[in-house]
Amino acid sequence: MSLSSTGTLTLTGSIPTKSTDFPSGLATDKNGYIYVANNDPDTFAVSSSVAIYNASGTEVGRCAFSGSYYPPNGTPNFPLAIATLSDGSKTYVASQRDGAIYVLDTSVPASPKLLTTISTTTTPTLPTSQPCPQVTGSHPTGLLLNQAQSLLYVANAHCDTVSTISTNIDAVVSTTLFRFRRLTSFFGATPIALGLSPERSTLYAAMGDLNAVAVADVKGNSLAVKGFIPVGWYPTGVVVSPDGKRLLVTNAKGVQALHPNPGYVQWQFNDNPYHNLNLIVGTVEAIPVPSASQLATYTSQVLANNGFNQVNIQIDHRLDPIGLAAGGITHVIYIVKENRTYDQVLGDLPQGNGDPSLVLFGNNVTPSQHALAQRFVLLDNFYDTGEASGDGWPWSTGSMANEYVIKNLPYNYSNRGRNYNFEGQDNGYPAGGFPATDPYGNTLSPTFPGGLPPISDVAEAPGRTHLGRSAEGRTDLPQLRLLLHLRSDGRHPRQLSRGGWIASGGGGPGWGKQLQLPPLRCHLCRQRRADGLWLFLQHRYLWTLQHAQPLFRMEAGVRPDAGERPDRQLGSGANDGPLDARSHAGPLDG
Repeated sequence: MSLSSTGTLTLTGSIPTKSTDFPSGLATDKNGYIYVANNDPDTFAVSSSVAIYNASGTEVGRCAFSGSYYPPNGTPNFPLAIATLSDGSKTYVASQRDGAIYVLDTSVPASPKLLTTISTTTTPTLPTSQPCPQVTGSHPTGLLLNQAQSLLYVANAHCDTVSTISTNIDAVVSTTLFRFRRLTSFFGATPIALGLSPERSTLYAAMGDLNAVAVADVKGNSLAVKGFIPVGWYPTGVVVSPDGKRLLVTNAKGVQALHPNPGYVQWQFNDNPYHNLNLIVGTVEAIPVPSASQLATYTSQVLANNGFNQVNIQIDHRLDPIGLAAGGITHVIYIVKENRTYDQVLGDLPQGNGDPSLVLFGNNVTPSQHALAQRFVLLDNFYDTGEASGDGWPWSTGSMANEYVIKNLPYNYSNRGRNYNFEGQDNGYPAGGFPATDPYGNTLSPTFPGGLPPISDVAEAPGRTHLGRSAEGRTDLPQLRLLLHLRSDGRHPRQLSRGGWIASGGGGPGWGKQLQLPPLRCHLCRQRRADGLWLFLQHRYLWTLQHAQPLFRMEAGVRPDAGERPDRQLGSGANDGPLDARSHAGPLDG
């Protein structure tokens, strides 16, 4: 693209890439070469890569991350940010999933090769000794070389830290926590991108989930956070003007509050202008660099914007006496009603903060759900900030949607080349792996007779343990347990036929009829069969059996009559577990 004197960009050409490439990061050197990080090939059968192009746009070299988790081909490790030394001798690539910086020898562009791997899941040195846990990768998402190219700054989105790497020794020399000093135990500040002042004395970090830009002093190899500047909704980039007096900040979701609208038609993700993802418009704002006194005021504003002030800044310990450490609550059964608001289902309960005029599925339609809410806990002030199912599930089951989810949700919903990687799978690969045989000793997959090993889940929220975590920590497990509808004996549902799923039971449209499905491919074993959907669900459930026994199983196709007494819905049947999970949802309902 060409840039005019008035700031207008004009497209002058394009560089073709391979069909499985997804360019996400660009870097250049003084020799005219372009270095491209390809984030996601859209299939777990192809590894991610870095491609090198000459000035005319011809690919001259490529380095594939074929050893990442599943050699010889590797699984996509989601490289995002990339930085190259000006002489082209070395290139640094940040892997979202692996929590590492891959250092490539690119001195010969035609044959780039891996030199070393730098882990960024290290302990912060400043401003506190609060450790950064070994979460599912630290998600390094932003790279920035200083002007002398002696230091490389790395924004670690999952750890809320910024690491400093010496390019002379290719090692981390410091890691700094970028949270509020009084809130070091709170995850979710999410540094994404970095900017450096011309005189190299101040580093700025776009803090996605804090809706702020952090300001830090540069002291040799170390950093010291001074404060925060309030900006728009989910900042993803920050640069400093050449004179050092202004910041330019990109806000991915803009600055305007949006509200529900009646114009949207279900499933019209792309074409309907009223779909909420089409309503969100990003912005770029210019901000004068604040003085010390202004920064103090701004920092207080950021605290207030995020719900923290002098009154509530302390951690609430009122529930400690009944928690896990106290030997109280040991199991939580969490039921999610997707695509429904509180008022649509439970707004008729007088003890809740609801609006009966908005009820669509009241007690006469959902007696079981009403009975559960009345007998256990009524979450009438539970809020999920997701815009769609893709980020709604991580918010509901992991307490936040990480930066990978936020960035890729619009691509998936607009059919621009991303898979639905938000519920425990990465490009169809089950993040928890799956076993080689079923409980009866039968081989599950002719393609992968040895099963599949677990990998880090690129879409999992921060604050969890690394590989080897329990199945209860997985974001997709609630969906697994509510979706499978297995019989109480653990075998195939009796309602499953070769051509579809028969929903039996009395009353209601669709009940007693067969839902016809085309032949589907199981994304785990790659078989294409008429019962491919069941095959896929069976394989996912067997993974669950291997790692953790569910608290209860569900019986397929059983639907209590709408007129049945609510007290018949809870634990009254011979096959009921701790809770009877039967409801009015059909076997394929969310």
